[in-house]
Amino acid sequence: ILISIIDKNGKTVLSKKSSFYITPLKNISRSKTYTKKSSLNQKSITAYSLAIQYYNSNKPLEALPLMKKAYFANPQIKQFAIGLSDIYYKLKRYNKIEQLLKPFINSEKPDYQIFITLGNINKKMNNWKNAIIYYRKVMSYHGLTADVLNNMASCYYNLKDISEAKKAWKKSLEIDPKQTKVKKILKSL
Repeated sequence: ILISIIDKNGKTVLSKKSSFYITPLKNISRSKTYTKKSSLNQKSITAYSLAIQYYNSNKPLEALPLMKKAYFANPQIKQFAIGLSDIYYKLKRYNKIEQLLKPFINSEKPDYQIFITLGNINKKMNNWKNAIIYYRKVMSYHGLTADVLNNMASCYYNLKDISEAKKAWKKSLEIDPKQTKVKKILKSL
């Protein structure tokens, strides 16, 4: 039997001939599938799964009504809220995202993705002070990263707080000294 792996354009990436044996014997282990009963409406789960497939295929407009269906049937499910916010983000509908994610901010286990998304949308909407608040929460719960520090520095810069912007960019360079763009920015200040 010839087995081939084909990429999304239909081009064969890898191909190999191999012999296979198919047997009805019970002593050969079979793959197992486990299911977990859910109290969620099956239609919501199906809508969510289809929305994710459309989203991952770069079809956010097709994903949107399905994800809305899943979310509005179960607004308490964090994954549905994150899924809908990701679609809104891709569609640049930033003003719709904060209301979706805010209910999940004060959970026992703070979610990195929620805080970074809230920081990013506030930055995109020029709400520099709010963006800084969320980026600080990211750092307090999840540690320093060059990307978060650079985003925060950009916000400080836009607020004309050059001193704080410099501090953040310098700290970012301590974490990742290979950032030529950050070095150029600091040199120009």
